[in-house]
Amino acid sequence: MPKLHRGQPTNTTPPVRASSRQDSDWWGLLPQVQRQGHAIWLPLSDTAMVSLLQAMQQAQPSADLVSDEHQPSPAEIGLLQALRRDPPLLFYALLGYASELDQHDEADLVCLTDLARHLNASMIAAFSAGEWMLAAPKVGQSQQRHWSRLLAKLPALDQVDGCQNASDSALVSLAELDDDPQQEALQQWIQQLPDWVAVLCPEVDAALFDGLPEVYFDSEVDTATGVDRPDATGSALLQRAARFADQRRVNERSIERLANQKNLQSAQQLAYGLSHEINNPLANISGRAQALQRDESDAARLESLKQIDRQVYRAFDMIAGLMFYANPPKPVVSSVKLRELFGAIQTEFDEFAESLQIDFQVIESADDFTVQADREMVLEAIRVLVRNAFEAVGQGGSVHVQSSATHLATAGNPQVAAVEIRVADSGPGLDPAASRHAFDPFYSGREAGRGLGLGLCRAHRVAQLHNAKVEVSSGLAGCQAMLTIPLLASS
Repeated sequence: MPKLHRGQPTNTTPPVRASSRQDSDWWGLLPQVQRQGHAIWLPLSDTAMVSLLQAMQQAQPSADLVSDEHQPSPAEIGLLQALRRDPPLLFYALLGYASELDQHDEADLVCLTDLARHLNASMIAAFSAGEWMLAAPKVGQSQQRHWSRLLAKLPALDQVDGCQNASDSALVSLAELDDDPQQEALQQWIQQLPDWVAVLCPEVDAALFDGLPEVYFDSEVDTATGVDRPDATGSALLQRAARFADQRRVNERSIERLANQKNLQSAQQLAYGLSHEINNPLANISGRAQALQRDESDAARLESLKQIDRQVYRAFDMIAGLMFYANPPKPVVSSVKLRELFGAIQTEFDEFAESLQIDFQVIESADDFTVQADREMVLEAIRVLVRNAFEAVGQGGSVHVQSSATHLATAGNPQVAAVEIRVADSGPGLDPAASRHAFDPFYSGREAGRGLGLGLCRAHRVAQLHNAKVEVSSGLAGCQAMLTIPLLASS
């Protein structure tokens, strides 16, 4: 059970904010939270957006949960202030905290500081992993007005006087907390949680929120500090900021990358040897089957021989994939316009997407990026990523392809201009095992009999040949693959 204590009380009421609670702006949605198999969506307010952005800028390279004894960091203090001003952010933090409680943990109380610490430790992964915005429901003016009405009904916690008889070091009893006007106002907030969720998730039963830990005040941190809202859009801005913070953790994984590189080199040698050994008997089988077809008059036997020949050619295709992975040809470099490649991808997959009722969008950038690369290799890498996204979605859902300028760390030149090609889908995402082995040869997350799992491997090989990189990430809503290529020439 977390400690319940108070800081030094104050005798002054924090000043009222310049804007009224009814005039709060809604900038989008917070990432969905899973509660007993249900997706919960809550709004992103201007208060929450600014506080989360500031916390992400102050985040440490490794954000771990901390003990109750340590003093809150600046990022945690900012989030603590936001939790006391913004009901949906408090609900989001509480639901996220509850979803990660161990099934044997019987904790029924949680203090605001613990929620702020948990939110600080989990926010970057929540906002940056996967394309959760693809699965977000549409928000109209009626939903925003509904949220504003709910907000107007609730008391402002930063304008309610709390108990004035608690010392800085003394633990506060439950009876004292229950008599606290701030605690009473906080309980009014929690009771309204089902109403906030029902705005976008009307099918969720209020009983789903039974058993949540009870929230208590444990600090008198001044929440009167005002902040200016940046001129940008909410959810997308937070996602970009989270990706920035996530890049700071890359160096921590350098040893793991070196180990994986050695494993891939061993696998390449194995693939090269196997491909030579298997090709000869396959050619023999194909030749015999074709010879037997010429003298076969029985229709059933003739079809069986043709089936043998087709399966041999299927095996030849797999061997070709192995050969490309183990010993690829030297790239034939030329100036390649990504807009032209995107057009080819759109043409190739449009009809397939329509047959599966998939919302397939190839979003062209305003910049006509040009790279020095092997056109067919880069096209095949993008094709692999798009095909994987279609297979993940199955039927219905969304697959989006788009490009943007970024930077890429390369050998001998730590930061070079690059173009990032993103393929995002709204499928089920990757499980932990598939995330770890996505680029391993011969690994496939699909059932047996559907290939050698060399699709992403080929894309990874193309990236290596172009001093580029390819990554996949997964979240609660879908998966995204990113191919980043140095922008050696652009127009």
